[in-house]
Amino acid sequence: MEKYLSAAQKVSRAAIVAPEDRNANRAMIKGASMQGNGGEFDGGARQLSGEGAATIEQEFFAAGDYTIEVRAWGQQAGPEPCRMRISLGNQAGLVMAVPNGKADIKAYTATFTIEKAGKQT
Repeated sequence: MEKYLSAAQKVSRAAIVAPEDRNANRAMIKGASMQGNGGEFDGGARQLSGEGAATIEQEFFAAGDYTIEVRAWGQQAGPEPCRMRISLGNQAGLVMAVPNGKADIKAYTATFTIEKAGKQT
């Protein structure tokens, strides 16, 4: 009976995402560890200017929906706010305005669907 109960628990854990499982697959990546053609590092962050970009290759262990969160601020140099795009692989996310300054860092999110496990940029 214990083996049946153990098997049932394994099947139900695989079929249903429990709240404690949601944070198990989180990865925090500092901007300083990313590759980029932008400016200098600032306390673990990456400073980008103009058409700068920061990328990293990340391993995804399962297909599914993934949310990427970027904490960012902009230093506006003209009448329009700074803009940012969060992309995953060949999926380009929406361009987002980043009107907030350094004293008001905000989180920006984009959700992507990965068809199969593997590395994505």
